[in-house]
Amino acid sequence: MAEIGGFEGNVPIPQLVRWDELVANLDWTGLHRDTEWGFHRGRAPSVHLRNARATFVFLPFGQASPPHHKNGDCVIIQLQGTTEFTLAGEDHRLAPHDCLVIPADEVYSYRNCGLEDSIFVGLIALASTWPPTNTYVDESS
Repeated sequence: MAEIGGFEGNVPIPQLVRWDELVANLDWTGLHRDTEWGFHRGRAPSVHLRNARATFVFLPFGQASPPHHKNGDCVIIQLQGTTEFTLAGEDHRLAPHDCLVIPADEVYSYRNCGLEDSIFVGLIALASTWPPTNTYVDESS
């Protein structure tokens, strides 16, 4: 997966990221279970900083993510469509411009519950290790 952002030594280089460039570089492979119907989702190249990462996720109508967790706190900002996140036994439906905070190591999943494609950005920072990890949960247990 491509990344956006560079460094001079340990200092991030300022960079403008255009939406059309992100969309043009969508990757629909490499995500857990992405070849199975129901789990088709894409992501744009991640924007990296010294201790943070932003990833734009594209979720077509009717698609979802398997349960997983990250090793850092995560903020989800809904940009388009409607996405329902399930964490700690509760469902949280996000409409455009809604924001959801997910604590580190909290298992969650999400699904497009609207009638159009869904797009959100996930911001992760201050992970216990860097780069942050994404661990999928064994769904058979």
